[in-house]
Order: sequence, then C-alpha cells, then structure tokens
Amino acid sequence: MSQRERALSALHRLRDFQHGRQEAAHLLAQRDERTQHDALTRARSDLGDAQQQAGNAGQGLALDLGRAGLVTQVLEGLHDRVAQQLHVHAQAQQRAAAAATAHLAAQRQRDQVGDHLALERDRLQQVQDMRDFDDNSDLLLARLRCGDRT
Repeated sequence: MSQRERALSALHRLRDFQHGRQEAAHLLAQRDERTQHDALTRARSDLGDAQQQAGNAGQGLALDLGRAGLVTQVLEGLHDRVAQQLHVHAQAQQRAAAAATAHLAAQRQRDQVGDHLALERDRLQQVQDMRDFDDNSDLLLARLRCGDRT
C-alpha cells in the first residue's frame, strides 16, 4: 500500500465518520422540526377550540364583564402561545435545512475522497499488473534462452 493510498484511506475513514455525524445531526434536526410542528398544531387546535367555546358561550347569553375579560385573556394567551410556537417551529425548520445542507456536503466530500481512493487503487493495480507481466515475460524469455520450452 502506497503512502498516497494510506493517506487517502485515512481521509476516507475521516470523511465517513464526519458523514455519520452530519447524518445523525440531520436526523435529530428533522425529529425536532416534527416535534415543533406537532406542538404548533396542538397550539392552533387549542386556540380554535377556545375561540369556538367563547363564541358558543356568548350566543344568546349575556356574559358579565369579568368573565368576558377572563375569556379575552385566555384567548390572548393562546394567541401568544401560537405565535411563539410558530417562531420556534420556523427556527426548527431552519436548523433542519442547515443540517440537511451540512449532511449533503459531508456526503459529497466522502464520495469524492472515495473516488480518489478507488482511482489510486486502480492505478496501483495497473502498476502491479505491468510488473507481473514484465516479470513473466522476463521469466519466459530466460527459459527460452536456456532451452527450457515448458
């Protein structure tokens, strides 16, 4: 194994390790994004349910001002929760996109080094094949000169 092949092999193992780390980070970011999406969906559902209940309670009934104020506060809190969850979800999407980009870059680097390693191994194999051919040709020529025709 040549020094170049050993170096390329070590670099390929390093790139493979880095690819694995980026792949794991990407999977974690995707899972976090899905979790945040689920939380956003729940927050929106809670807000919708509360708005529907507030609307139903107000139909045909006179609400006192204290209760109406509490309903308003609850709805504002739910609106704030949805807005906050929307922001957190957007950040999770950005992290997932960045992790996907890093994962793809690591994969490309690993593949590129793998290609160089394969080319180097092919080159070394061709060199070895040529040496073997030359050695066999020299051996055959020596046998022919000595009169050994087997």
